[in-house]
Amino acid sequence: YDTKLSSSRATDGDFSVDYTRNVGASGYLTAGTDIRYDANHFLNVATGPDDAGDAATLNALLSSEFAYTQTISAAYATYQTNLTPKLVVQGGLRVENQDLTTRRIDAGVGSSLNETKFSPSFFAAYSLTDKGKIRFSYSHRLQRPNPQDLNPYVTYVDAQNVSQGNPDLKPQETDSFELGYEYSGGKINYQLRGYYRENQHTITDYSYFLDDGVLLTTKRNFGSGNSGGVEFNLQGQLTSKLKAQISSNWSQDELNTGDLAGKQTGSSVRGHLNVSYQITKADQMQLMYFTSGKQLTGQGYRAPFTGGNLSYRHNFNPKVALVASVNDPFRTAKFKMVTDNGKVYSESSRSMQAPTFYIGLTYLLGGA
Repeated sequence: YDTKLSSSRATDGDFSVDYTRNVGASGYLTAGTDIRYDANHFLNVATGPDDAGDAATLNALLSSEFAYTQTISAAYATYQTNLTPKLVVQGGLRVENQDLTTRRIDAGVGSSLNETKFSPSFFAAYSLTDKGKIRFSYSHRLQRPNPQDLNPYVTYVDAQNVSQGNPDLKPQETDSFELGYEYSGGKINYQLRGYYRENQHTITDYSYFLDDGVLLTTKRNFGSGNSGGVEFNLQGQLTSKLKAQISSNWSQDELNTGDLAGKQTGSSVRGHLNVSYQITKADQMQLMYFTSGKQLTGQGYRAPFTGGNLSYRHNFNPKVALVASVNDPFRTAKFKMVTDNGKVYSESSRSMQAPTFYIGLTYLLGGA
């Protein structure tokens, strides 16, 4: 018999101090510091029969013990002022230091990384009317890898697939430009904005076959990319009982991974719908659904998919409520991944086999 045991342990901490004050007639200064600490420990133990097929022995290829600790120390400052009664501008800078240590405990080896990144930002808004304004913004953002993406050990997925992290991953960096119009009309509010984003050190999947025909998938900082698109958001009290939130996003994406898969281009449409109906003072129905468009992965793509849930809430009194919900009521949660990088072609798909029902009772301990 084969046995596989996986466990993980995480410890997190966060400390922040913020300071704000008015400066002059219309200036506003915000500054602060934020220190985040997280430590993760992953253990995988796999056993299988020995060569004679009798006793279970340790499978060293699929057994591992990995840990990492990370401290991110950041300081920021922003200054906002009104240049005219209708024009407000804001500039800011965030300085962020990452101190990362990874350890392969059973192998007795490790690595460390200490680097500092600067993230500037700029914002401006011009009021056309009492309810409408034009907004422009620029920001530099960091997207750090997930803890499991740093684990260098091979992890069993199934008989034909294994995965492996990369402790040398750097954060993906994005320069984002946005220009839009916002309307605040009380019961109906909406925003329409166009955006353009440039990505560097893009974190993408990379797959290749091992000698025994097993497919290994890992992560690398491959190439660069950009995307541009239009986003629309609407929030409104449509009637006295019906409230809706709708968002949609269309984008044209380009991802260049060099020798891995060359240049990929494609368009994507995403959307989100949240509708709630107040049946009575004590009863409410809510429908939440989203669609996620095609996403480039650097060596293929993830196909579009949709999902959501339908829920009902009954308040017995201000402190006790019954909540019932069904996940994926229309059976649309179907996921497909395609890998095609010249050396590997693979399709994988999964889906929910049936809607899942939940029922719960909530009791508010504090004041209502």
